Amino acid sequence: MRWFEGTPCHILHLANCYEDGDEVVMDGCIMPDPHKPNVGQSLSEGRQAAYDKIRAHLDKHNNPTLMYRWRFNLRTGQTHEEQIDDEITEFPMVSNDYVGRPYRYSFNVLYEKGEWLFRGLKRYDLLTRQTQTLEYGKGCFGSEPQVARRIGAVEEDDGYVLTFVNNLPENRSECWVIPASDISQGPLARIILPHRISAGTHSGWIEGDRIHGENRDQRYIPSTDPRYDLPV
Repeated sequence: MRWFEGTPCHILHLANCYEDGDEVVMDGCIMPDPHKPNVGQSLSEGRQAAYDKIRAHLDKHNNPTLMYRWRFNLRTGQTHEEQIDDEITEFPMVSNDYVGRPYRYSFNVLYEKGEWLFRGLKRYDLLTRQTQTLEYGKGCFGSEPQVARRIGAVEEDDGYVLTFVNNLPENRSECWVIPASDISQGPLARIILPHRISAGTHSGWIEGDRIHGENRDQRYIPSTDPRYDLPV
């Protein structure tokens, strides 16, 4: 076990970790100044006041989370840190095929101000540092995204981003199928579910060839192609 020093923060979810030469790269969303909900109540405040305090704490605009990167140098023992973005995002998700490997794209949720609701997606290109966003629309709120690469995919983003969206104006739930290579296009398909479902926080995607065991088709496993080596 190796210990590294870093700036104090709170981490809820990581996007990915991988080795890059002498370094281990770790990307995730940090709370740089975390604080606990002020849920104490007096008899005069009442129960509703306590609920309002918890709700205010869940508003990530009151307790921000930001995309961040650490580089831990196994040779020197030094830590290099950088904030990737100043927009409030969380629940970063990458393709299953790239977990633990050099990768390029992370798909994060965007929060509705004042609520614990996901109003859209943000796509990070960690190689070029370009981003894309997709807003679900007024009264529509999504769940944690998942990446489903298409059959025969070669590129990391050759496939789709999936998320369940609660469409409140239409009183229905939908599964959105979004092109991973350009989420700004919006959904290629919106599958109407037979029943309304609750808003989801976590999700899981299992490729068909992994359902009965870790028998992933080797054609989908990325190589050590230097295109995926990210700049220091």
